[in-house]
Amino acid sequence: MIKISAAVQALLNQNIVSAFILVKIYIKPSTIIKSITTNSYDLTMSDGVTYLSNGELISIDPPQISTNVDREIFKIVLADPNFAEGPYAESGYIGKSIEVRIGFLDRITNEPLLSILNTFITYAGRIEGTSYNVKTQEQGEATLELSCSSPMSDLDFKKSIYLSRDFIRGRNANDVCCDSIYSGSGGLQLKWGRT
Repeated sequence: MIKISAAVQALLNQNIVSAFILVKIYIKPSTIIKSITTNSYDLTMSDGVTYLSNGELISIDPPQISTNVDREIFKIVLADPNFAEGPYAESGYIGKSIEVRIGFLDRITNEPLLSILNTFITYAGRIEGTSYNVKTQEQGEATLELSCSSPMSDLDFKKSIYLSRDFIRGRNANDVCCDSIYSGSGGLQLKWGRT
């Protein structure tokens, strides 16, 4: 359930609501690759992240809700007329975490609510792929499309564990379940259960 702050609830009760979008691409919360906004000027939110208002964000897909488990892809389109994102587009963005939030403007003061608690997360996931779309008309354009994973994309994910004494000891120094795993082909006497 989405928790709505009192300030946002008051704004949503008005006839006209003004909002802006925040997009953050990151490796770890402390290692941010890109943070941009649709607001008319740069914003520094209460979590310390500065979102640049450089006109780069063209569009994002609206959140999709479906009744069955499907393969819905979330897309974000960035303007890139000089192909400056090229090095990241090839491999740097793929697999990185991405978060899309909606923030709100106070209609009376026309100032944004800068508390991160006054925003909604509309998408949080990972970037699966990138592609350039180039229009070669007289006034052409070049856009970078980020394809993000579906919220249900990892339902069939399986992670295997390579069992060895060193691996298990790396996870828990007191675990002895794999101490005899590579003993020769001779007979072993193992004591299972209580000792």
